[in-house]
Amino acid sequence: MCNQPREALAVYQELQESGFEANSTTYNALISAYGKMGQLDRVLEVYKDMVWQGLERSVITYSSLISACEKAGRWETALQLFEEMQRDGCTPNTVTYNSLITACGQGAQCEKAQQVFEQMQEQGCTPDVVTYTALISTLERGGQWQLALESFTEMVSRGCRPDAIVYNAIIDTLWQTGVVWAQAKARELYNMAVKQGHFRNERMSPSGNREELNLHALTAGVAMLSLHSWLDDIQHRVLTCGDHALPPLLAVVTDAGNASKEQGNFIIKEAVSTMMSFWGAPFRSVQDKTYLGVLEAQGPQLAAWARSTAFSAQMGSLLPTLASNQSTPQLLSSAEATAQTQCGEAFGAVQRFEASHNLVLQNMGLQYLQQRMSLISGLLGAGAALGLKDEVVHDGVLLLDRLASIAAQMPSEVLPLVAAAALLLALTQGAGASEAPALALAEACGLEAQAIVDMSWRMRQLLNDDTLAISTMRCLKVYLERMGYRYLDKQGIYIMAGLPIMLAVEALLDMSLLNCRPSVIAAALLYAERRQRGAVPFWPSMLAKMTGYQDLNAPELACAVRTAQKLCRKVQYTQIYKAQSTSLATQQHSGGSTPTLACTSVFQAANPPGILHTHSTQRRGNDSSSTGGRGHRGTVFRVSPVGTGISTSTGMLRASMSVPVTGSSVCTTSSSALSGLSLGSVSVPVPVSNSQLDYSILQQLQQQQLQAGMPMQLVTVMPAPSSMPLGLTAVP
Repeated sequence: MCNQPREALAVYQELQESGFEANSTTYNALISAYGKMGQLDRVLEVYKDMVWQGLERSVITYSSLISACEKAGRWETALQLFEEMQRDGCTPNTVTYNSLITACGQGAQCEKAQQVFEQMQEQGCTPDVVTYTALISTLERGGQWQLALESFTEMVSRGCRPDAIVYNAIIDTLWQTGVVWAQAKARELYNMAVKQGHFRNERMSPSGNREELNLHALTAGVAMLSLHSWLDDIQHRVLTCGDHALPPLLAVVTDAGNASKEQGNFIIKEAVSTMMSFWGAPFRSVQDKTYLGVLEAQGPQLAAWARSTAFSAQMGSLLPTLASNQSTPQLLSSAEATAQTQCGEAFGAVQRFEASHNLVLQNMGLQYLQQRMSLISGLLGAGAALGLKDEVVHDGVLLLDRLASIAAQMPSEVLPLVAAAALLLALTQGAGASEAPALALAEACGLEAQAIVDMSWRMRQLLNDDTLAISTMRCLKVYLERMGYRYLDKQGIYIMAGLPIMLAVEALLDMSLLNCRPSVIAAALLYAERRQRGAVPFWPSMLAKMTGYQDLNAPELACAVRTAQKLCRKVQYTQIYKAQSTSLATQQHSGGSTPTLACTSVFQAANPPGILHTHSTQRRGNDSSSTGGRGHRGTVFRVSPVGTGISTSTGMLRASMSVPVTGSSVCTTSSSALSGLSLGSVSVPVPVSNSQLDYSILQQLQQQQLQAGMPMQLVTVMPAPSSMPLGLTAVP
């Protein structure tokens, strides 16, 4: 009767009208009925009435009470009732503990859930499948994927056979982290589940003309792995048996609609559709009489696609592959511990920097804003010519913006020199401006070395010797490190890091991001590019845990995400990204080098695994030379076949500024101010950047940020000299 709560309450009403006197069994049924309807207040009223009448409370009573609290999300009340149960001398059973662990999970109380689990075993209660499912889900909510995996391993070792619900929970927990070794373990568990008869979602129509994969109601992790496994099987059939091995039609169901009682996963529906479109797969959305969301492909077209390198690139995007020498369990366990510690410390340094350093957009003069784009392009070119790490150049731009926020006057003729000095300070953070870098920088920028050194000294004075800069690029690399990108193979490294790195360069030039913190911009770029190519999770749970950026609708983050999504829609980046991903897929499958693409920057091999440098050039007829910070007409890329386009090295954050050092420099690309881009026979025209900026744009930007709930950040400027040589004056 308690499985039909409304009918149970109707029966109780009839019993009352006939003068029936309620007993403990009646009250237990009422508590269960109200609990299943989510009416916790009524549940507690019935319980109080039961206590007042002196009726016996059994394990059934308390288990129903705690279950009602769990459904209402009241974990504190559940714990209070559990304590009262123990005071009454009532021994909890497995059902009681299961409800309590689930209730703790609803409140993201991982430690309390673990304590209850340990107490359960101490009391002689044997955990069952429901227990482990509840514990794994709780640990997942708390970002404790390793403990969740340990719980699953313990469950299997005790002879408790996991069902589809448990596999769904643990696989999704691992997948949602976004961490490469956790996702590799998720794939291993998925294969184990398939061998045990779970997740067989493919079926052939009775006529044999249509094969479909149903992803409806699956968790994100299981859905992505099911899709990967199915596509891999399709390729295997085509390569071994020929095109005729496929039926005329193949379909992916992402939303079963009314054909299923279970609610679908709308993220999967979006991600699969976006992924297929991004990589040019032959699947197209179709109207279906049975399902709400269906992607369908013709057999011959799908067979041709399965033979292509574009297919391999999409498979690499769906599930990046660990490098062969990086996949031992011991190494990956050590890698997780290292990444968690070092990246946590690094992000702590980011937070301290952002708490004390803000840009003041309204203080930046018109002349600076008008020339900012060409100055940045010049710095990118100088950085490429000197072989600087990309984050050094980005730090230089941030120092330049910081100075513009507090300098009351920066004449236009001084700005190229100020930009070069900012890059010198970024290059020598904490160590003072040395002569050797200044000479090289002077040659790259076409300026006098002594003038750059003098200007850097004056900038130090204006900044009160606070030349710390932690740019968006550094924050982005902290995120990529936490996800473990360096442990992937060459193709995987580029697939994970290539597009966000390009977007980080473009973000330098977008003034709508000047009022956002670097860590927020980096988060927005990573979220936007992963969503752009359908890479689930869009925002990995490990990054959400590390940064605290749980709500993507928060005003500052939402503003940055909108801008990042706008940058993602620029065709040249996806063209470059897909071309290079496909090229690396070809190289990986052939075991050799690939032909040079007819465009752009140089991939230089490193150990491990390579670095992408870009050369910002100014075109003068048939000649190309460094922009030198004085002007900008365009940037070209030249892709060489060696390496991956990504490198590893030290210097995520500088130790000289008392900031923890952890691995890596990803890659540098050029600015988006392209005058033209060629990918093989494909020519992508890109407008040359306009160096003239109407000041009304800044006013519109300020108004938009205010309307978005983002008041312009104000900072207290440190005391500075009242005047500076060479046209630099401090804000009064």
